[in-house]
Amino acid sequence: MIQRKVLININNIRKLDAVLLSYPKSGNTWLRFIFANILNEIYSLTDKITFDNIEKFIPVINKNKKLEKYHKLPLIVKKHFFPKIEKIYFHLINKKIVFIVRNPLDVLKSYYLYSINVRNKQYESFNSFIKSDRGIEAWIRSLNQYYYKSEFILYYDLLIQNDKNEIEKIIKIFDILFNIRINNEIIARSFEICSKSNMRKLEEDRKKKSKYLISNVKIVNNYSFISLTKRRVKINDNDFEYINKMLRNKLNDKIYKVFIDENIILVN
Repeated sequence: MIQRKVLININNIRKLDAVLLSYPKSGNTWLRFIFANILNEIYSLTDKITFDNIEKFIPVINKNKKLEKYHKLPLIVKKHFFPKIEKIYFHLINKKIVFIVRNPLDVLKSYYLYSINVRNKQYESFNSFIKSDRGIEAWIRSLNQYYYKSEFILYYDLLIQNDKNEIEKIIKIFDILFNIRINNEIIARSFEICSKSNMRKLEEDRKKKSKYLISNVKIVNNYSFISLTKRRVKINDNDFEYINKMLRNKLNDKIYKVFIDENIILVN
């Protein structure tokens, strides 16, 4: 069966069903695949969600980009928080944001490796990175700005542990934002499909299809992807001290208290 697709110009969108928003390296791609597999379970649009067709389920929002999606699917887009360009898009979103939060130390380690290996940024050390415009203060700004503007907050570190409350949030997201009823069984199957091993296989398949390969960077359709799971970042006491100091002094007091009370994010 041929599924009809529709093209939507992002500049003409006045209402989105939801935006998956996060600071870079917070698990947004993984959650995007989770949501896409849930939708595919319901609508049976393809045999398998891959990096080749994920855009037709949950596209990345870019300026002047035409979004191609399967007909009848809710319009969900993925976006990262980039302080310098964020104001370009957010008047379109109508506040239907699903904000994804991950332990800031893990975020910064991953973003540091991505920046130096993919974006060819130059940093003297991890300490210099966390003090840069991509470091902990930018992560804090993303939370201060969108934590209380979001319809839902999903915690990546709890999701990967199949936390019951986070699973219930996904059920509510599909019900309230998309008017789609799902259950724990559908979510469980999507989580299995998007397990670490299966996601790694998708990444390897993407690598094989790539026309260009520079070191361990895969470039597909003008999008760069890198596998950093086996790499390590050296962190010292000064790094921990600086990150914790910034969290205590600059993160919204109410948000900081939530994290402490619920033991959601622990840097050390």
